[in-house]
Amino acid sequence: MKSTLSLILLATVILVSCSKKISPAQQTAAAPPAQATQVAPPPPPVEPATRSIDVKADQGKIVYQAKCGKCHGLKNPGDFTVDQWDGILRKMAPNARLTSEETEQVTAYVRSLAKK
Repeated sequence: MKSTLSLILLATVILVSCSKKISPAQQTAAAPPAQATQVAPPPPPVEPATRSIDVKADQGKIVYQAKCGKCHGLKNPGDFTVDQWDGILRKMAPNARLTSEETEQVTAYVRSLAKK
């Protein structure tokens, strides 16, 4: 009985002494601390009128590329002022067969990027 207990104790000592040594510094490096997830604050509310203009401008870009680019090269909206765009669109909207809604959308798009 004593020899069995001694044998078990000896085996335990050997196993513990042969195991891989990890210092406390390595333990923290091996397992990174749990990081708290940071939640960004919600963006400020967008005014409905602004949101409406942005949606119109986004839709206007699509119409501009599809209908205006169909017949000729697309102009950079930033190359013209709002007044110049108003004159261009007054002349070109009927040629492109834009509906009144499409005209409003394209107008919102080019005005949003027009030269100041």
